[in-house]
Amino acid sequence: MPSFDARFSPTARRVFCAAGLFAINLYVCRELIWIEYLNQMGSIEAAFISLARYISRHASDLTWFPLWYGGIPYQDTYPPLLHWIVATSASIFHQSPAHSYHIITALFYCIGPVTLFLLCVSLSGSCSYSFFVGLTYSVLSPAAFAVSEIRHEIGLLRPRRLQALVAWGEGPHVAGLALLPVAVLYFHRAITRRRRTDFVICAFLFAATVLTNWIAAVALFAAVLAYVCSTGLRAGMFVLPVAVASYGMAVPWIPPSTVQTIRLNAPYLGDYGGVYAGMPRNLAVLALVGLALVLAIRRLTKSLPIRFSAIFTFLAAAIVLPAYWWRVYIVPQPERYQLEMELGLAMLVVFAIKPAFDRAPRRVRTAIAAIAILLAIIPAKSDRRFARYLLTPINIEQTIEYKTAVWFDRHLDMHRVFASGSTQFWMNAFTDTPQLGGGFDNGIVNQAARTARYIITSGDGAGDRDAEISVLWLKALGIHAVAVGGPDSADSYRDFRNPRKFDGVLRELWRDGDDAVYLVPQRSASLARVATRADLVARTPLNGIDVQPLRGYVAALDNPILPEADFRWTTNHSASIQAILTPQHVVSIQISYHPGWHARVNGVDTPAFEDGLGQIYVDPKCNGSCSIELFYDGGREMRIARGVGVTVWILVFGALAFSWRSSVRSPGSA
Repeated sequence: MPSFDARFSPTARRVFCAAGLFAINLYVCRELIWIEYLNQMGSIEAAFISLARYISRHASDLTWFPLWYGGIPYQDTYPPLLHWIVATSASIFHQSPAHSYHIITALFYCIGPVTLFLLCVSLSGSCSYSFFVGLTYSVLSPAAFAVSEIRHEIGLLRPRRLQALVAWGEGPHVAGLALLPVAVLYFHRAITRRRRTDFVICAFLFAATVLTNWIAAVALFAAVLAYVCSTGLRAGMFVLPVAVASYGMAVPWIPPSTVQTIRLNAPYLGDYGGVYAGMPRNLAVLALVGLALVLAIRRLTKSLPIRFSAIFTFLAAAIVLPAYWWRVYIVPQPERYQLEMELGLAMLVVFAIKPAFDRAPRRVRTAIAAIAILLAIIPAKSDRRFARYLLTPINIEQTIEYKTAVWFDRHLDMHRVFASGSTQFWMNAFTDTPQLGGGFDNGIVNQAARTARYIITSGDGAGDRDAEISVLWLKALGIHAVAVGGPDSADSYRDFRNPRKFDGVLRELWRDGDDAVYLVPQRSASLARVATRADLVARTPLNGIDVQPLRGYVAALDNPILPEADFRWTTNHSASIQAILTPQHVVSIQISYHPGWHARVNGVDTPAFEDGLGQIYVDPKCNGSCSIELFYDGGREMRIARGVGVTVWILVFGALAFSWRSSVRSPGSA
């Protein structure tokens, strides 16, 4: 290994190793570059393709997102960086969002080991050992050796990272992990070189990582913590200014309310019997054990790569392994941190054997290195076979997801629908049909949407009132049609426990095999419905079968005596409503309430309120013709967030310009 380091210039060695790692990963996943749609229809990549498609069509109007969950703020859809890149690529190269998504995520997959290699070079100074870190990370999945469930699922010599990318749809996660090492690299440079440019780039990379994926954002926190614990107080003094600057860059897309929304929704996603209630205790135990590890590792070695990788691996493994082994949970969705654990293990294993390896004779080291490279061919070939199995193209027009989405688009005239399973994930990859479901449950702002989806698909506790209760929820939330998959559905998931409950209750509109669409009768197609104050849902239902609060409201929706209101979207974040009203009437608007919504009645500002279903209503007090303008601007929080974001970006560009001018005037200075 040292002979390789001494034979070529540092730049040549790094370029050669980086190119080699990129090529190995491209060899594994190369089909992803050419495939538009994969046969992995159960993958959540559908949601990310949907978001990229939406951005490419509505890039100038990314404030309110009306397609999911009755509407949510755009910043709650998902951290947006990858989707922006995919949408931009699709527009420039005239590709479909699906094809562009696969190309971009394949590139991030190939870049991940390269950025890990560059971080290791920066921390250790050794190109050879850093290359073997990248190689280990590329061709092996250490998590399979530690967790029997993973081992039984993919075997020992198959890449968990590729499975996560393709079968699970973890494109943003893989992209975030590709950015993570270079973010830590520039944090290291900002501390050791103390250059303004390094500080600014570090803050930018921190923001980019967070804007790519929430799991990667937690991993970034763990990596920075690991670095600070490895180096000491000097590094800790840099964390706060970098964190403030990076959050200032990102705050328009991850304001505090979005962080709070994610926190509130997280326990609903896989809270296996309420185990998340023990997280505070588990975090406290983790902190104590982690402190002991830090003290021990700082005594045992002065090697920065070993210190950093040991602490980072501990933090990731402490999330993953207790969840698999003992069902002890440190954070929500702990199984997703397998990829972080593998990154840390690849680094730790290689640098842990470095001291002993360096003491061996040169010929022995060279022979072992050559054998290791040759042995890497075995898992690489296994990876390749696994990739061919995963990366199979599909005719998307033959899938039930595509057929259902297109049928809704052609026959429902942009009215809100209900779909479950993989159909809801793919719905907006093809059309702009609004739906009660969506692709990112962490972003739900109206919990009635979650309650309704659960009771409609499960019928839990509904008994022989299953269909009646489901119809009440569908009508109350403005749904005009429901897609149902039976036991032999072609959908990747079969969420309906009682798929025949609508037979004889709702009119069947379309069928393909065991998949059908039923009409939900609505008196009006409008999202604005006239009612009286007494008709509004006064309290939030306790659960899905608590439909008493809905009955009066749904009866009002069907009441032919009440006037109708004409609702028209003017933009994706504003609407116009026209009606003939009396002072006793209120206008219920079947859109999720958010403080950022405002109303103007006949030119006069009027409050927009939230009813017991989490939907908007306006009390216009009109007598005769009534014109209501409804618009969303995000409220005071988003005005402040945008102002902070603009200010920070101006300061960032100003700092970079000042650094550039200083370097031009003093080229020999540090």
